[in-house]
Amino acid sequence: PTQVASLTPVAVGSLSADQVGALPAGAFTAMKPNQVASLTPESVGALDPAQARALPPVAVASLKPAQIGEMSPEAVGAMKPAQMAALKPSSASGFTTEQLTAMTPAQERALTPAFVNQLTPEQKAALANG
Repeated sequence: PTQVASLTPVAVGSLSADQVGALPAGAFTAMKPNQVASLTPESVGALDPAQARALPPVAVASLKPAQIGEMSPEAVGAMKPAQMAALKPSSASGFTTEQLTAMTPAQERALTPAFVNQLTPEQKAALANG
């Protein structure tokens, strides 16, 4: 984790999806918000459930809609409620209905009202059907 934490955002942003996917889940526990923000959407899409769950909530808050949209429903479903609570309302547009359906009841309860208010009616229906 300390090696990943020492990488510059530019270096993290240059990692391929394969390289990100090959990192151990523990490496993500040390990721800083500016490092996560620099990941390409494809690299975020390579996160497996354990890697997604390892991201610190403060780093999850830096995810952009395009990055979130690439995550697998399984990775989203594995995230901790504290990570969901950290999501910025502006990231709501990136969620697919499949991702929202994959959320657990605990994750749904952790979403802030400001975040939920940014969801489309279709997204809200998916969340309710999860």
